[in-house]
Order: sequence, then structure tokens, then C-alpha cells
Amino acid sequence: MSGILTFTLAWKMNGQCYKDLPLEELSQAEISSLQWMREEEMLAHDVYARLAEEYTVPVFQNIAKSEMQHTTSIAGLLERYGVEDPAADHVPGKFSSPEIQSLYDQLVKQGTSSWEEAVKVGLQIEDMDIADLDKAIAEQVDNQDILMVYNNLLRGSANHMNAFWRHASRNAIDWEPEHISREKLDGILGYEGK
Repeated sequence: MSGILTFTLAWKMNGQCYKDLPLEELSQAEISSLQWMREEEMLAHDVYARLAEEYTVPVFQNIAKSEMQHTTSIAGLLERYGVEDPAADHVPGKFSSPEIQSLYDQLVKQGTSSWEEAVKVGLQIEDMDIADLDKAIAEQVDNQDILMVYNNLLRGSANHMNAFWRHASRNAIDWEPEHISREKLDGILGYEGK
């Protein structure tokens, strides 16, 4: 059993490991979602790793490690279901999707321009990740394995959003979400009912 699959099978939700779930046939929407999410999580890792080289603040290095776990969990699903992995031979900063490649280039340029912009880049990435995961869960995915992993990724992205938000708040960095609502952001940050 590969290291990727071994790691991924350790993901649990409500005490159940997804290796205990039966294999289900994947729809084309689920396959496309997994392949997109694999590269999107790799994008997050690569941007944060690049920004960790630029700035000595631990948030980028710590979250880059977490994003590697995220993308590895998606790789495990691709392997489990025999789906082609668009990042199988990944080179940092290089992506098979032209859209993700363009986004990577833009985010690195923005993030390396200043510390404040780097924090905004972190917020932007988590904003996009949360929106894409929400959409996939609501509209594209029925498979129990994928739903279990995506819900875990959502929790991770919410934690990352909080980490970057703390840096933004402490440094008076203004930022508003583009992909999720302000109400959703407030819920993630624990501002509901306050």
C-alpha cells in the first residue's frame, strides 16, 4: 500500500475511517472535482511554501505543511478510485491547469510584493478553497469517501482562514471575501450572534 493511501485512510469522521466505506462509482462531476481539488490544494501549498521563503513568520510554513496533507488526501482518493492524478509528477509552481497556473503566478507576484499583500493572499486562497469545497459538496459530490475528505478539508480551511485573519487584524490589513459571503466569513471567525 502506498504512503499516500496509508495516510489518507487514516482520515476519520465521526469515528469512521473512510476505508470502511464501500467503493462507489464516481460520476464525471466527482472525477473533475477531485482533479481540480488536487491541484487547488497543491496551489495553496506551493504559494504558502514560496511565501515562507520570503517571510519568516511561521504561519506560511505551518499552513504549507497542512496543505500538503490536504493535497495528499485528495491523491489518496484518486489512487483509491483509479482516477488520473493531474499532479502525479508535480514540480513546485507548475500546474497542468492553465487557470491554476495563472492564479499561482498572480498570487506569488502579489504575495511577494509586501507582507500585507502576503496575508491577503492567504485569505484569498482560503476564501476560494472554502467556496469551491462548499459548491462541490452541495452540487457535485454524492460519494461518501469524497464527502468525508472534503468536510475535513473545510475544517482545515476554516482554521487557516482564522490564522490569516488574526495576522490581518493585528496589522490593520483590510480585506473582504470575494467567493464566500461576509456572513459565512463571520461564522468561520466565530462572530455569529455578536
